[in-house]
Amino acid sequence: PNAEDVVRTQLLQTIFALSIQSPVTLGAFAIRVPDLAKRVHSDEFMQQHLVDGILWTSLGSSILESKSNAPKSRLKLRPPTKANSKVKEAQVESISLAERGLSGFEILCNSTKEALESLKEIVQNDTSKKTNENNDEETKYIKNKVVLSDFVRFSNCLSNCRHFTRIWVDSLKNKDDSFQKAKVCMDGLRTIVST
Repeated sequence: PNAEDVVRTQLLQTIFALSIQSPVTLGAFAIRVPDLAKRVHSDEFMQQHLVDGILWTSLGSSILESKSNAPKSRLKLRPPTKANSKVKEAQVESISLAERGLSGFEILCNSTKEALESLKEIVQNDTSKKTNENNDEETKYIKNKVVLSDFVRFSNCLSNCRHFTRIWVDSLKNKDDSFQKAKVCMDGLRTIVST
């Protein structure tokens, strides 16, 4: 990534950190900023920044799609104006923020399972392999380490930030059977870790 992308990612992470500390005020405001919301809720953002995508879609779902008994927010994203039509529009996603957040979580869990299985295979392999094969294993190890650090980062957000825990649970409530799907993902990870 170039310097501009790194700075943009850091800025989005800072805005998110502020938003989850005060979801009613700052979170609701951040979700209303059209360019920011369009960017962080896009499929492209979810693919490039999986953990950040899950976090932002959960926040958006909690604020905009809330089905909980809490007072309902009346916030709605503004539709694109004709002046903005000249700018290349991101493809409009047809699924809810809650569904996209859950989908991102499933991708995160599946990639984490694959990384754990791959690391297990690397550890079990004979260490007397050729140098080229060792280099391939080192490359695999580095890629798997990045995937696992994403899962740790997401887990740390859930365990260390009480506001985000509430936001995540609220987002899961906004889609039927989300709790069950999230539990299946977590059970799959527990099974791999326990073996």
